[in-house]
Amino acid sequence: MRHKGWLIVVIVLVLIAIAAIYGITHVSIGALGEPGSTETAIANWARGWYVSRGARHVPPSHVADNAASVTAGDGLYGMECASCHGSDGRKPTPIGHSMYPRVPSLSSPAVQSLSDKELSWVIKNGIRLSGMPGFGRINTDDEIWQLTYYVRSLRTPAKH
Repeated sequence: MRHKGWLIVVIVLVLIAIAAIYGITHVSIGALGEPGSTETAIANWARGWYVSRGARHVPPSHVADNAASVTAGDGLYGMECASCHGSDGRKPTPIGHSMYPRVPSLSSPAVQSLSDKELSWVIKNGIRLSGMPGFGRINTDDEIWQLTYYVRSLRTPAKH
């Protein structure tokens, strides 16, 4: 019986080694190709879990969610975010399309389904290995909330 347990361990280790060798020799780490569905699902799950965990510690906003805050957030957005997310936040720029993972439209359901605290946490802390910088050392907490309210305002269709 003891040999059977060792045999299972050896088989598992061999399978892990084969998967590692395959990954090293066949998987690209380049940013131009599109990710597979498994990679995307795992990355989205992990990002959602970390953002949700981090957002639990975000204190409530002291900034009013009103037109003045959205306008102030729009000004900050133009200086800090538009180069990747696009001038209106709805159509990422060529730079955003070249990043990995791709920069999302800020009006997309994936972004708009985040809570205000989750949006605020992402803007303040960024997302490691995604190209999304953290603005917590650049902007005050009030400015982070203004950016949050601006992003939230993008859930409505663009006016033409």
